[in-house]
Amino acid sequence: MYDFPRSQSSCEVQYCNIEGIHWVSGDANADTPQMLVGVSDKMKSGGRQAASCQDKDQSVHLFTLP
Repeated sequence: MYDFPRSQSSCEVQYCNIEGIHWVSGDANADTPQMLVGVSDKMKSGGRQAASCQDKDQSVHLFTLP
């Protein structure tokens, strides 16, 4: 189980609306995938989510795993 990164200053959620996930293998010989692609949906309007959610809405996110 993995957690998505949070803001360093206040530990707030940065990736509010992750809608899709796909594992991508970084190495053909790797036993487990080394990259994760996530897509995020649009932020909910009308103040139902923190303003910080807007930074990463409607985006594609690529993460490498340690």
